[in-house]
Amino acid sequence: MNKVAPIEAHLSALMNALASSIDEVFNGKPPAKRKDIGFMLFAWDGSKAPEAGRMNYISNVGSGQREEVVTMLKTMLADAEGRLAKTPKTKQ
Repeated sequence: MNKVAPIEAHLSALMNALASSIDEVFNGKPPAKRKDIGFMLFAWDGSKAPEAGRMNYISNVGSGQREEVVTMLKTMLADAEGRLAKTPKTKQ
């Protein structure tokens, strides 16, 4: 995948419209004072090999929360790869 860059021009309007709609469904009509549900939308050209293509993403998460999103993505990937330690279930 290529380095971080703006959303590709042919996907920009579509991804912005989708993000606005998703945000409204999760958090209500603007101007929402608070975002209770954060999301990220990823899109890529599935006809290309992942390392040769480009992944575009859009989110309703503010730039001040970028590090939290990166941590969440790393945790999700570690879990998907089986590198995350499983917490034993406790009796209730």
